[in-house]
Amino acid sequence: QTVVRPAAGAVLFAGSLGLLTDLPPWVGVVAGILVSGGVHATKAAVRPAVTVSTAGVGNPVVSAVEDVVSLVVSVLAVLAGAKPRSKR
Repeated sequence: QTVVRPAAGAVLFAGSLGLLTDLPPWVGVVAGILVSGGVHATKAAVRPAVTVSTAGVGNPVVSAVEDVVSLVVSVLAVLAGAKPRSKR
């Protein structure tokens, strides 16, 4: 999973970048690696600390918070990409 998640983020970011901008695909690959790699690294660093400090009891709470944040960010991304309808 260490390699798969950043690689998947790079591919998805590069693929969606071509739909919205005229930037070259490699910009999307680099941005995708940085964003997904950063999220993965943060999660990999925080999870063991939560497990040790709460004897594993905090893991479901952290997982639920991750799910909520993911949902909110996904909805905001869709809304930000939506084009407003022209008034006629």
